Amino acid sequence: AIFKSYCEIIVTHFPFDEQNCSMKLGTWTYDSSVVVINPESDQPDLSNFMESGEWVIKEARGWKHNVTYACCLTTHYLDITYHF
Repeated sequence: AIFKSYCEIIVTHFPFDEQNCSMKLGTWTYDSSVVVINPESDQPDLSNFMESGEWVIKEARGWKHNVTYACCLTTHYLDITYHF
């Protein structure tokens, strides 16, 4: 799948500013007993990333989480959050 995303940009120190953005991928429909998320790497695949002349991705990493929510304390949900 190809995802489009955006994040809030703070340009107070432009053109020397740095932005930190996140993208969280997971399912709230199916829990971890049904859906297993096992990324091959903590590095996102940027092969479809469209470069911009205005900014660059300096670093990108992903983390896998096993989460429980207040509604369902015995049910675990998986997600991957990428920070870039």
